[in-house]
Amino acid sequence: MTKRKQLDRERRHRDRNAGIPASLIEFPKLPSSASWTAPIELIEFGTAAAREDSWEVDDPENPVSIAVPPGHAALVAGSTLDPVAKRGQWVLLASDDVSCEDGDLVAVRCHENECYLRRIWSRGKNWTLESVNPIQSFPNVSVPKTDAAPRRIIGVVYEPHKSPTGSTDSVGTEWQKRGDTCVNTLPDLAAVSVVGSSLDPIAREGQKVLIDNTPADDHLAIQNGELAVIDTNTQGIGRVIKRVYHVDGDCVLVSPNPVDAHPPSVLRADQLGQAKFWGVRGVLFESSDALPEI
Repeated sequence: MTKRKQLDRERRHRDRNAGIPASLIEFPKLPSSASWTAPIELIEFGTAAAREDSWEVDDPENPVSIAVPPGHAALVAGSTLDPVAKRGQWVLLASDDVSCEDGDLVAVRCHENECYLRRIWSRGKNWTLESVNPIQSFPNVSVPKTDAAPRRIIGVVYEPHKSPTGSTDSVGTEWQKRGDTCVNTLPDLAAVSVVGSSLDPIAREGQKVLIDNTPADDHLAIQNGELAVIDTNTQGIGRVIKRVYHVDGDCVLVSPNPVDAHPPSVLRADQLGQAKFWGVRGVLFESSDALPEI
């Protein structure tokens, strides 16, 4: 996100909430191991663009650098953001000086230490917090703005997967602060910019899919159902982002979009030796240009 767009968002946020008292509580302090104070630089390998029957990934000769803004990581403890963020994965949170807009995904701490992962909407002096899970129903939560401290979510990282403590899907316990986070894995990732809607709702146009910097040693390193970038010369496939399933020595490649699905493609066992696989490790909703070296 450019500085100008960020300033425009903050101005609209201030105008919409003029006259509303500031929150009386603070977002909880997260462990230092779950925070980073300087941008994290990543390499971006081109774009992912919608095609008639696949997503094609452009791998440029001269990749560019992008930066993950300073922020924090928190563990997903519920299913309110599924399939965008699943229980045991990590949400990346913007720093506390970044404001929230209607429709943003947020982590919220409320009075009595309730913790929500929701989409946020301004309703006068209240926030309405809405689940995005299309399968499992969660009631909306309305909370006074004075009793809530929201933090905007700027991305999701899938690994290292951790088991949350406590009961599953209890309202008000939807995220947890943890010190054993994904922060150390971020510099080892690369990015592919998303164009089109084929990865909705997991990743939307303009966002970045996070992938391994190098391809897997073997296609079997990609687990069944895992998203991956596949690069192959096999006619009719090319370079795509698909869910991978191992079936009788072959790889079945399935479109991730549940609404606008495409027929599966198959890489036969004798074609796999020429294919490369990169595991998808998360999605970056917001990034900035990397700072030039001085």
